[in-house]
Amino acid sequence: DEDVVLTATITLNGKTIDREFSATVLAYPESETFTVLEAKRDAIKGQNVELTDVTVVYVMSAGYFVGDETGNMYIYTASAPTVVVGDVLTIIGEKDIYFDMPQLRNATATKTGTQTVDLTTLAFEAELADVMANVLTDRSVYGRVYKVEGTVVANGARSNYALENPLTGDILTIYNSSVGL
Repeated sequence: DEDVVLTATITLNGKTIDREFSATVLAYPESETFTVLEAKRDAIKGQNVELTDVTVVYVMSAGYFVGDETGNMYIYTASAPTVVVGDVLTIIGEKDIYFDMPQLRNATATKTGTQTVDLTTLAFEAELADVMANVLTDRSVYGRVYKVEGTVVANGARSNYALENPLTGDILTIYNSSVGL
């Protein structure tokens, strides 16, 4: 941290007045660089994490997913994100766990480029039952993109929609902020 003094000078009709303002510039928090998988698996809650050359793969109402060759991770923004799919970023944020899902919060993102994102090439082909059988404590599965077959149906649950396999009766709820994206 460093204390600084800012001086503002105003001149009007030949008269000049100076005003000094004191401020403390906070040092940028130290962070450790991780791959996405390492950040999800190894970083401790509250630790400052840096992800470099990650690409925005999916945008939601209060955050977005970024990915590298090791997987995808959620970046919580608390409001509508300003990034778009395909932005390549360097992100520094605080590791957090929300309902077992690893994420970064209080993050700053610097755009370093853009690239085309084709979710169909990133997707794992699976049956609904396989997706539903994921163990929630396996941090690597959060943010994974799947290609599944099913029918979108109305669902009285919180999200109002689900994906159903009519042959097996498996139903997977679609998270409400994903609908319509």
